Amino acid sequence: MDASGLTLPEVLITIAIIGILAGVAINSFLGNVEYAREGVTVDSSASLNRAVNHYVQIAGDIGVEAQAGTADEVEVIQLLQARDANLPGSPYIPAEFVVSASSDSGKIRIVWSGEYFQVIPVGVAGGGIVIAP
Repeated sequence: MDASGLTLPEVLITIAIIGILAGVAINSFLGNVEYAREGVTVDSSASLNRAVNHYVQIAGDIGVEAQAGTADEVEVIQLLQARDANLPGSPYIPAEFVVSASSDSGKIRIVWSGEYFQVIPVGVAGGGIVIAP
């Protein structure tokens, strides 16, 4: 008898190999997404700090003290987003720059220190803001 095609074990082995490769690819992709989020947060923190420095050079002081919670971070960002006729170059960051409060230690966050923004890495407890995608 001249049979052509694949046997059931061959098909099952092929499906298993494809499943393993897909699992590895998806896991790698998810790791890259998290790495990209961290990069965006670090870059955003640097951009915010440049905006704070520019504001301080023009206005003299940002005037927002560090405090528990995220009200201080939000206040600084709103201050940097406001247009003020007395401050050349304002607003210092675009209105599209959106953040949300988070205390999830599984996410990288930004916190206001009273003078500048600093990054809270993944795995460290504490509140802060996350950059909205």
